[in-house]
Amino acid sequence: MSHVFDISEPVGISTQEMLYNGVKLMVEGVLMNKPITDKDREKAEICAKKCSVCTSARKEQKGFKLFLVKIEEVMCPYCRAYKKVYGRKAHEPLVKSSAST
Repeated sequence: MSHVFDISEPVGISTQEMLYNGVKLMVEGVLMNKPITDKDREKAEICAKKCSVCTSARKEQKGFKLFLVKIEEVMCPYCRAYKKVYGRKAHEPLVKSSAST
């Protein structure tokens, strides 16, 4: 089942979040008129899968690598693209989805 969200007129809603049937949705990139491009997706994939510092910081959640990524994500275009595409910072742990029946 697919849901379509009309966010063309976000009247009275902040650029950080939007409510849909009482559920908060993070739609920062869309509301700030920064559409996600193919280049953003490519950079985000590099951060997610190929960057050893970011992947280990997400996995371990401690140590120097985590500290480094927290600082680096302000300057690194790959970390910024990761945040734009996935809606979470590059150092935040991955959320495992549970299988629903």
